[in-house]
Amino acid sequence: MSRRLMIGYGVVLLVALVGLGLLGDEDEANLEAILAADNAFAAMSRAEGPKAAFAAYLTEDALQLPAGRGPVYGGQTIASGFDDVPGMSLDWTPEAGGVAKESNMGWTWGNYTATYPGPKGELVSASGKYLNIWIKIDREWRVLVDMGNSNGS
Repeated sequence: MSRRLMIGYGVVLLVALVGLGLLGDEDEANLEAILAADNAFAAMSRAEGPKAAFAAYLTEDALQLPAGRGPVYGGQTIASGFDDVPGMSLDWTPEAGGVAKESNMGWTWGNYTATYPGPKGELVSASGKYLNIWIKIDREWRVLVDMGNSNGS
């Protein structure tokens, strides 16, 4: 089985387990650490741009599931995708999260706002929700899966 397929199955399994209440946020210290990491990730996006933030916080084998497009594989590939939208800013605020009982995997969700130059140079804003799945690597929380959807126009 390919690593990409395993990650996909893992995402589906994690979402299902969370939905069934079989994974909880009992480890308060790890939950606080994941939320702090997500806030730091967002702060880096505001300060240095989304490309730098995604390059720093996504795992090497990260998976992005963007709305309306196919999956994107690899942290650096995902980060490089921001080159396609020069001048884009991306900000988000985590609302909640949870931690697996083994305390090496967790999730956060929240709301985002993206601002980018439109076709005539005007600033365009879009907002939506996101869900990130985090794993602990060498005592650091990193994003394994990033997905989001727009609130519409």
